[in-house]
Amino acid sequence: MINYSDNITFNPGFSKFSQDLPFDLLEHIENLKQRTPKHKIKFELSRLIPHIGKSIDIIASVYAGCMLWGTFLNLYFQDNPIKITGNPVEELSEDQKKELDYTEEPKFLLNLMQSVEKDSKFFLNKHFTVHPKVKEILEAYEDFAQINNNFTETSFTNDIKLVSYLQKYKSFSKEELETLHDKIKNAINNNNIAELLELI
Repeated sequence: MINYSDNITFNPGFSKFSQDLPFDLLEHIENLKQRTPKHKIKFELSRLIPHIGKSIDIIASVYAGCMLWGTFLNLYFQDNPIKITGNPVEELSEDQKKELDYTEEPKFLLNLMQSVEKDSKFFLNKHFTVHPKVKEILEAYEDFAQINNNFTETSFTNDIKLVSYLQKYKSFSKEELETLHDKIKNAINNNNIAELLELI
């Protein structure tokens, strides 16, 4: 049995896997194609595109983990909700909360994937490779952030709303939810966040 007294953390350790794909990356690629001699474009893109794919996989793994953790919090404590601690949104001013948009990054990544796929086919004659579940995870996280109002009202475990993508977990028993909890923690502790792509 999992023992949490009266509170549980908002983030069990996903922060260390954060990846930074700048929002001007699409513009950078376009500039590269326009300003780089044609014989060098293929070389430059062959170096850049695999890095983009790996970064997107890691970001999607973190999103999967966030949704799975939220699912665990909501369902495991549904009979006795407890306080969620460490939600960084609670530290923001009201004006900052209004400007907050956690859907911005998954939207950007979905557009980036579509654009890079075209470039990869055209210049490298190959498909842009990411984990098969990445697209659906990005779309689901976009919904997850939206229906939870960018986590501005996530103070207790019963405040978390689940998207349809996660509905299958509603039938999980306490024991199955405890197993889910342990798998999330193990993926974090073993620095193998990609394991979470297989759980969702």
